[in-house]
Amino acid sequence: MSHELHEMYRATPLKSTTWINPSKHVIRFPVWVGKKRQIVVFEPGETKDLPSEYDRVIQVVRNGRIEGGRAPQLQRVGAKKLPIAPALDSEAEAKKSSLDKIGKALALKETADALLDEAAAREAAATEEIEEAGDGGETKSGRKPKGLGDDEAGEPYKSSGSKPKGVK
Repeated sequence: MSHELHEMYRATPLKSTTWINPSKHVIRFPVWVGKKRQIVVFEPGETKDLPSEYDRVIQVVRNGRIEGGRAPQLQRVGAKKLPIAPALDSEAEAKKSSLDKIGKALALKETADALLDEAAAREAAATEEIEEAGDGGETKSGRKPKGLGDDEAGEPYKSSGSKPKGVK
């Protein structure tokens, strides 16, 4: 607690509220002490007594839920833990974002697995077709199997001595 805030607290017979920072993050927020602005800092896990007049500055509670404030992540010691509005809960938002990313990654993996299965089935069918054709024979469909280096019609490329179009 800053020296001036501490002196104000000692000089005034005010009630105090004990707050704790349950998060893993440092929480900083401003308060006005007289005509001066002071920054209150809570380290992770730190507990502090602050004048009760700052309670509504720290947290705005509506309908039993924390809806705003300068430090809505803080918790009152000895009080029932109130739910915090999702827009204010940075840790819940980070968890939700992580879960969304995991869901998208799983969907992409399922798509990739399906494409790999389809490619393996096509490869197996093509291998079977080539094996059935044997040496230059025709397949069940009445055509020669395409091999590597064949053109669209299944005929081997013939070298004319020049490079194919588009090759430099």
